[in-house]
This record gives sequence, structure tokens and C-alpha cells, in this order.
Amino acid sequence: GIVPLDKLMIETDAPYMGFASCRDDYYHAEGENFNSLPNKKRKRLLKGIYPNVPSALPAVLKGVLDLINEGKRTRKETEITLHQL
Repeated sequence: GIVPLDKLMIETDAPYMGFASCRDDYYHAEGENFNSLPNKKRKRLLKGIYPNVPSALPAVLKGVLDLINEGKRTRKETEITLHQL
């Protein structure tokens, strides 16, 4: 079936599917807190390509919007904006 937009929930629970800017966004959001993380966790995050973190949510939402609008273009419907989503 089709999920109504007001019932759509996004999350970051896909550690192997990410966006190129996720890691940079995470480091920027964490700031000095990143340096205070335990050494093992810091190394794991530095080695990971796409950390599974809340700062990835805007990128996930943008990806969802792109796919919704792709379908709307195919059906010749009016596209929606990020604000409408």
C-alpha cells in the first residue's frame, strides 16, 4: 500500500546506507564532544564511512523527498517541497 505522508517516519537505522556528508555533519554537530569520546569509539567512528547518527536525518529526509518527487514527475503531478513533507 501507500504510506500517507503524515504517517511517514524516517530514521537512521541503516548503518551501511548513508550519505557522503553524514560523517562530516556528525563531527560538526559533536564539536569538542567528539574528542572526549572513548578512544575505541572515536576510532570506530573515524574508520566508518557513514555513522548511524541523528545528524543524518536531514539527509535521509532529503533523499525521501527526492524519491517522492521522482514518482510525482513520472505521473506528471505537482512536486512537493521539504516544508510540505
